[in-house]
Amino acid sequence: MAVGALTAIKLDALEKRVALLEAERSARSAPAQDRALRIREACKLMGWSYSLMIKTWQKHGFFKDPIDGRIKIFESDLITVSR
Repeated sequence: MAVGALTAIKLDALEKRVALLEAERSARSAPAQDRALRIREACKLMGWSYSLMIKTWQKHGFFKDPIDGRIKIFESDLITVSR
């Protein structure tokens, strides 16, 4: 086998390894999937008054889930919601 062919094989293997490492790194740094929290969970997590949020849920970014009819908020929206 010629030296040039051996170098090409090693280079190809190295490129594949770099691509694999980059894919693993981007998968680790990808944001977690945004999940919907029930109003009670969100209140407990943020230290909010459940009774106040029940009265004013629409003003604070909560929504009524069309599937189960429960009041929920996306985890990413908790940052923007003020008391």
